[in-house]
Amino acid sequence: MNLLDTTVVQWFGTAYTLPFAVLLITGGRLGDIGGRRRVFVLGVIGFTLASIACALAPTPGVLIGFRAVQGAVAALVVPQTIGLIRAMFSGPELFRALAGVRPPDDIIRTSDSSRDRHPRTARRPRPRWVRPSGSR
Repeated sequence: MNLLDTTVVQWFGTAYTLPFAVLLITGGRLGDIGGRRRVFVLGVIGFTLASIACALAPTPGVLIGFRAVQGAVAALVVPQTIGLIRAMFSGPELFRALAGVRPPDDIIRTSDSSRDRHPRTARRPRPRWVRPSGSR
């Protein structure tokens, strides 16, 4: 298996995302049943062990398997993070705390076309050296 094969590279991301998305609601429910703090700690320990296993994976196939484990235990951590923040903060502090959970703006913006639709950057003037599309 060639490590740089595009199919293999795509599976590195997909192997994480698929179990994460499938188990996200289940992870939240487990936190409701077993306690947010306990499930959060178990998820962080599991994620750490899965990360070490990914680093030591001898083949791309094994790495893909451990990335799936990472995604599954990340599905335990994320709902607990939001639940713990909601339990610890209220009012304006809650909104500030939850703002720290979302991805940064430069991760949200993935291309120049999305830059024009993003509310914070749509109002910014473009630098002079950037020419509009189609001009020479």
